[in-house]
Amino acid sequence: MTVASEVLSEVEALGVAVRPHGSLLEVRPKSRLTDDLMQKLRAHKPGVMALVKVREALADGLRLSALQIQVATGLEYRELYAALGEFYDWYEVSTDLEGRYWLVDPPVN
Repeated sequence: MTVASEVLSEVEALGVAVRPHGSLLEVRPKSRLTDDLMQKLRAHKPGVMALVKVREALADGLRLSALQIQVATGLEYRELYAALGEFYDWYEVSTDLEGRYWLVDPPVN
């Protein structure tokens, strides 16, 4: 799991909603976050923003290719699985010739 996905999980475990708002992250209720957690969010904002945007796009029904998601987030498949939760079932896992894991789109029936 990347630091960005760990930070996002930690924030959401407190019941805090994180949403993109332009180039900013909207965090509500902000009062639940410690100063340390706010610092972590700031330090890992690009990764957290990518995860939140991908989840939002999937929730809105946008079909993103597995490669688009991996490029946007920079995450390996296990990290994506943890970060995307119930939206993960759209993808399957495959390995390349070097043994790296990748998400692939399931066949269209």
